[in-house]
Amino acid sequence: MTDDHALLGLIAIVVMAAAAGAPASAELYRCTGPDGRTIYTDNRATCPGAEEHEPQGKVQTLSSEENSQPAAPTPTTRGSSVRDLESERAQKEHWQQKKRMKEEELRQLQERRAQLAKYVTGCNRGMEIISKDETGIKYRVSCEKIRKEYQDTEDLQEPIREYLDTGLEQECRQAGCLPGWIR
Repeated sequence: MTDDHALLGLIAIVVMAAAAGAPASAELYRCTGPDGRTIYTDNRATCPGAEEHEPQGKVQTLSSEENSQPAAPTPTTRGSSVRDLESERAQKEHWQQKKRMKEEELRQLQERRAQLAKYVTGCNRGMEIISKDETGIKYRVSCEKIRKEYQDTEDLQEPIREYLDTGLEQECRQAGCLPGWIR
């Protein structure tokens, strides 16, 4: 099976899945690979910087005459090296953005934990914690609930720290990152 047939098959599957009511959360990305061929994937790391692709709901086919002739190799031009550099920059930005997002997530958890620490201290001193809902009605908050949320914020921070320390670099390396991309 040629690459064109595989591509058409993939497009047909995607279109059929969309028509069959595939979940709206499925994402499909389209980009041009280093060899100049179009890539359709659900893995954003394969196409960093690519916008989501919305299938048009119709399958395009090639005539049998076009299928019988092998595709002519595309000559390497100066433009392809520019595309390679742009692709490399986009991939680098993708991994740096991924790192920034995890760092922001960790910062928010640390901030929330610091807020909860004040309430935990009040609970430890025997104080009653009162809060208001969105309509302004006051209600008592269980100290157990506050302590649990306080501990949960710490439990959520540890995997993020571990991911930032070793996991992200390992994931990036497996995806073909160049040294220094996530620093």
